[in-house]
Amino acid sequence: MSTSNPSDAAISNSPSYPTFEELFNVRTKVTPSTARRRIFWELNGPFPAALHVMKDIHSPTSLTPYFSNRTWHPISQESLCEPKISSVIVSVTQLQNWESDWKDCHMRHGELGEAQEGRRYGDLSDYDPNGDSDREEHLLGCCGEPRPRKKNVKILVKAASGTFVTVHDYLSTVHPWLMGLKEDITKAENVWGIGDVSDMMVNCNGLARLMITEKDNFIARASIIPNPAPRIALQTQVESPQGYRPVMP
Repeated sequence: MSTSNPSDAAISNSPSYPTFEELFNVRTKVTPSTARRRIFWELNGPFPAALHVMKDIHSPTSLTPYFSNRTWHPISQESLCEPKISSVIVSVTQLQNWESDWKDCHMRHGELGEAQEGRRYGDLSDYDPNGDSDREEHLLGCCGEPRPRKKNVKILVKAASGTFVTVHDYLSTVHPWLMGLKEDITKAENVWGIGDVSDMMVNCNGLARLMITEKDNFIARASIIPNPAPRIALQTQVESPQGYRPVMP
């Protein structure tokens, strides 16, 4: 005699949702939900202690714990985005740009005739003619630093319920992953030697490609309440797995 789990039946009868990448390929705009945009996400500390919920998207100083008294905030079960998706592959802007930024920074040392510590050239065993811009000589190290090769790692976030990705699915998967990458993110952010970047946050507008920002900058920007924009000829930004591209409404 076979038995069935009621939850399995519920999942099988639930609507199926596309992936973020499938929607992008058919040029469907995917935007973070209001629930996602209310997350005050510090890249400092374990999950869920580092996460809070803003009263609204323009109240970064009015916060409620994401987890308190053994209870998750109701926002945790809301959809990550609109339209709903079944999964999304996530990367980090700073890590995606790290190698090219590092090359731009350290190539200038050679152009200026500076004798930098550990400056060396050589072959790239995994050279990619389509992805690597330095086609003849490859800078492998400079200023005592190795070239940050192939640091653009990614992670897949799937709907735990088998339906759509919730805010909790996303945060519980991505935050521990980001904390494991924090040292690399800090180095990538500080390629140009801008100083202390220890007080970092995750920008609330990204889905597939996250931007790490300084906490003070996040609070300042989130506190701005924009004026209603006229509908005539305004250029907007659509997120893609590779970044953002401008489109006309």
